[in-house]
This record gives sequence, C-alpha cells and structure tokens, in this order.
Amino acid sequence: MVNRRGIGGVRGVVVALMIACPLGAQGVTLSGMSRAGAGVGEVRSFGVGDVDRDGDLDVIVAAEAGSSGALAVLRNTGNGAFVAGSVFGSPGGYSRVAVADLDGDGDADVVATHEFGDAVSIFSCRGDGTFATPVVLPTGREPDAIAIADYDGDTRLDIAVANRGANSVSLFRNTGAGFASAATLAAGLKPTHVLLTDIDHDGDVDVLTADEDDAAVTVIPNTGAGFGQRIVIPFGSRVEPVAMAAFDIDGDGDLDIAVVDEDGERVLVVRNDGAGRFGLPTSHPVGDKPSAIAVGDLDGDGFVDLLVANEGDDDVSLLRADGAGGLWPAVRYAIGGDPEAIVVADIDGDGDLDVATTDDAVSGIAVRLNTTPGAVPITAPTALGGAPSALRIGTTTRLAIHSPQDAGLRYVAAFSTVAGPAIPIPGARNRTIPLGPSPLLYLSLSTSPVFGGLSAALSSTGSSSKLRITLPYLYDLKGTRVHGAFAVIDPRHPGGLGTVSASRTFVVQ
Repeated sequence: MVNRRGIGGVRGVVVALMIACPLGAQGVTLSGMSRAGAGVGEVRSFGVGDVDRDGDLDVIVAAEAGSSGALAVLRNTGNGAFVAGSVFGSPGGYSRVAVADLDGDGDADVVATHEFGDAVSIFSCRGDGTFATPVVLPTGREPDAIAIADYDGDTRLDIAVANRGANSVSLFRNTGAGFASAATLAAGLKPTHVLLTDIDHDGDVDVLTADEDDAAVTVIPNTGAGFGQRIVIPFGSRVEPVAMAAFDIDGDGDLDIAVVDEDGERVLVVRNDGAGRFGLPTSHPVGDKPSAIAVGDLDGDGFVDLLVANEGDDDVSLLRADGAGGLWPAVRYAIGGDPEAIVVADIDGDGDLDVATTDDAVSGIAVRLNTTPGAVPITAPTALGGAPSALRIGTTTRLAIHSPQDAGLRYVAAFSTVAGPAIPIPGARNRTIPLGPSPLLYLSLSTSPVFGGLSAALSSTGSSSKLRITLPYLYDLKGTRVHGAFAVIDPRHPGGLGTVSASRTFVVQ
C-alpha cells in the first residue's frame, strides 16, 4: 500500500521487490516412456486411484465401443509399473471415466459415462481390485465428461456429468446411501468438459463447462441454496474449447481458467479477479490437435504448471509457471500414440508428480516418471558487483547480484530506511519478474515537489530490471541511509529459502 506515510505505513523510503531468475536448464526431467496395455480396445479415458488398498495408485481405463468396449484395471506394482487386472463393465463402450472414493471406505470407486446409452454407471470397489454390479442412472443425451466434488457441502462426494448432446449438466447428489436422481442444469452448446470448483471464492462449489460450439466457458454459480444465473466467458469465434482446468496461475489465492483450443493449437488462460470475473485471455502455443489438460507442480517450485496432451503429435506440452503470473514457452515430451487423455499424479510414490496419457499403440497407457533432481544446497550471494556506498538523486546505480549457482535460483532484494528489513516471501511471490541468468537491478532515485507518498515503477528488459523510486519532497533527503538486503531461493524445493546473506548500506547524497 502506498500512502502519505510511504509503503505499508512506514515513513521514508520503503521498497520491497522480488527478482526471479529463470530455472534455465533445470526444468523438469521425465524418464523414458513405459507402456501398459489393458487389452480392451481403443482407450479414450482413464483415471487413477488405489483400488486394492496397497497404497499405490492404480489405473482404470475406459474403452470405446467397437471392440470389447469395457473398463479395465491396471494394477500398480509399487514402482510405477503396471500389470493387467480385472476387466469389468458393459461391452457397449464408455466415453469417460472418473475415479474417487465415493462411499468413504478407503478404496477408489469408478464412475463411467456410456457413449451411446445416455447413462452413467457407478461401480463400488470391493477393495481387492474388483467391483460390484454398477448402479446405472440416466443422464441427458451423449453424456461425456465427469467431475466429482462435494457441491452441496455435506462432506460427501457428488457427481456432475456434461451432456454433450443435450447442452446440459446432470448433477447426482450423494445421499450417503446412494445417489439421487439427476438434477439438470442448462449449459452452453455442446459442453465437452465439466469442472466442479469454487471459482468465485465464496466457499461453495460451482459448475463450469467448456462449450465447444459456443467457443466459451459457462460458469453456473452455487449460491449455497441452489444454482444461480449462468455467466458466460467468451473466448472468440474461432476457438474450439475441448478441455479446461482451474488453477492459480498468479498466486493470488483465486482459481484462474485454462482452456485447450484444439483448432488454434494453443492454451488460453484467463485470470480471475477474485469475484468470478475474468479478463482477456493470454495465448500459449502447444502441439497439433491438443485434446486434454492436467495441472500440477512438476518442478517443485510451489507454482502450478500445465500439461497438455497433443493427440496429433504423440507428445505432451509442459508449460511451467514462471512465478510472475505467466507461463514459460512449452517444452515437448514424446509420449504414447494418439494421447487423448492425460493425468498428473505421483505414480511411483516418490513424492513428485509423474505424467501418464492414453496410448492407442498398446490399448492402454503411456507413463513418463518425474526424475527431476531435488533441491541443491543454496550458496549465498557473494557480491554486489562493486556497488558504491552512495545513492545520488537523479542518477542510476547498477547492482549486480551474483551467486555461484545462478542457474535455478531466485533472488530477493529489499530496500528500506530501517536496518534489517523483513522480506515477505509468500506475499511477494506474485510480483516476481522473470530475468536472465545474471540478474541486474538498476536503481534510480528522484524527487517530486508534489506532497504525497512514495511511488515506484519497475520494468524488465532482457536480463535486467529497472526500479525507479520517486520520493516525496518533504525534507532534505541527503544523508538518509538506505539499507539493501539480499537473499536467494531455490525454487526447486518448496520453502527452500536461504537466509538474508548479503547486505549493503547506501547514503543518499
């Protein structure tokens, strides 16, 4: 906050900023691809969950009609490899599958939509990798995507199904003894994806659909006593939204939306203002025929990354969060044939997130395990590049902040008229600025004859940043001591913050 007493109510020069250095070659390392076949025909969708209570994430795949057209279990052997398990369900084919513990008994149950049967099947897991006879409930026409969450606040998981042919969503409330008949909500034209999440930050779970023929996302807000009037987020007439995800791109605590535009071969991201209103989209190129999206922190830096399955290129695009509310350009990783669905989860149980997609080549899945190195010891910044001890009004001072391990580190700088300033890392992280591998900060001071508070302007070009501080001309500033403190962060390890490890005091002349 800037006011007549300066930033944060402290009189004088108080400026805090966070300087981010890109991770460079650190990135994300994925192992060579492994494959697991289910033998049930062309797999369109899959989900993960522990169906045999051994503590490992198993896979349930859904095959479309035309072959055996059923559901199948791939059991995790405990190291991220899989063996074929039970086959169950109807040979009529399934369009999508979702996995969650619906009855709270500690194992993963399965929900699957029938491709042509206008129904959803709910399979209760017995805890040994097999399933009871399903409960089949009618939906609207052409049920497709599934979302599972507690939308009525009773702590039980409910189900939402997007009805592509009926332009609607079917909601199935979990009563604790089963599921009630569907309540129907109007969606946009041809909803291909559905989410259940609190998009307006009011504590209630809302319904979102990606509407392919409207080129839009529809938000159906949960009022706590029902669902309110639809809100439409348009993306443009040439956009073909086939999948979406909700995630916090800018670290402000609100969920933003990413939409996969199949026709434009890109991801479009809109930011949430905190009240469920969204700005203009930013565009991020991916691969040919992008078909699905997943989110998760793959590089362990505390920010959520995006992964997109490119069905036409047999690969996935990883768009890593830059820590400043944006995304780095996509990095591509080869994956199984025609990846139509994607999941990010800790498949091998080592504490980081791995990547799996459907794989037509084996009628199953393809997996690439995350082998990104963990945190390395942080070495303190060792110099400030010969910075002078004086700051002169009207001139620019060059500060070069270095560490022997520039690649992969983030730098934090704070300036204050009070010695030993605190550096609020969590609150400042959404103000990070991506820089080059040798961060340079150019600091300039000027004064304004207008009575008022301190102001600061920050810009970034190439591998440097410029900070211009305007001081209120209230008294003679000569002799004012400005303290600079510097710290480093290893963003590959959450909480990996080094202590304030270098400092310098400047005198205004």
